[in-house]
Amino acid sequence: MKKIEYTSDIGMAGYGALALAIIEQACIDYIKAIKKKDDIDLSRLEHFFRSQWFTFLTSLDGEYLMKLLRENVNEETD
Repeated sequence: MKKIEYTSDIGMAGYGALALAIIEQACIDYIKAIKKKDDIDLSRLEHFFRSQWFTFLTSLDGEYLMKLLRENVNEETD
């Protein structure tokens, strides 16, 4: 059986880029949910920002990030 190997060019940088993309998309979705007042998506995304999965992906504080995103949306609407 042929052994499968991965190249180290992707390495941890690839995983970091993927983690960043996941968090970035969650932020975009959270902003959209706030603007649309979509309680279901807001709940789902808030669960993600408070999850162990989020803390695995980043060292950011999920609560603080949500606060910043909400403030950003509020400033846009003022």
